Amino acid sequence: LNQSDGVEKVAELLRLSNSPSEVQQRVLQILKKYHDKPLLSGKRIVLLTRGDEGFPKPILIDQKHYCFRLYAAMDCIFIESSGNLHILDFKTGKSAFDRRQALVYLLAARYLYPKHKAIASFYNLEFSKKSELISVTKSELDLIEFELASIAQKHQQDLQKYQQQTQKFSQIFPPNPGYHCRFCPFNSICEFSAFKASQTV
Repeated sequence: LNQSDGVEKVAELLRLSNSPSEVQQRVLQILKKYHDKPLLSGKRIVLLTRGDEGFPKPILIDQKHYCFRLYAAMDCIFIESSGNLHILDFKTGKSAFDRRQALVYLLAARYLYPKHKAIASFYNLEFSKKSELISVTKSELDLIEFELASIAQKHQQDLQKYQQQTQKFSQIFPPNPGYHCRFCPFNSICEFSAFKASQTV
């Protein structure tokens, strides 16, 4: 992307011409914006994922009173000049910056990179928009871990209830329809899908 024809070369590498025209336009727009503002240029990158790796490897969090597996698929990690790890999550479209997602990443970093202090942020590739930097203290991270453990424990209890009473699925796991239904592969057959409802109205 440093070259004047970098956008075209990257588009060729991605075989973008094989994609639908709408996808081509959006990706080209992202590449052009990144070409103008190369966010990662000169950064000491520790991790940069393609985005199609599938389910991440679980992090086992095993404490005295609880144990659970944490899954955190991080887009990019680089080292700041201060020595801090910076976890950067890329967004596209109108996806909101959700602080809770960043908190999960910071907890994952505690286990994956224990010698480093970590911060997190979001960056929208289509609008070249940065979020604020997100950081937490050790005691805040302890509380986040405890809350996630409680959620994991409740989920296990709900799974056990479901195994005993499979017909009560929607009572044990109440539906939460909304904008996210658009991206669910089951929205066409799900009776609770907000997307399906809007299609039939």
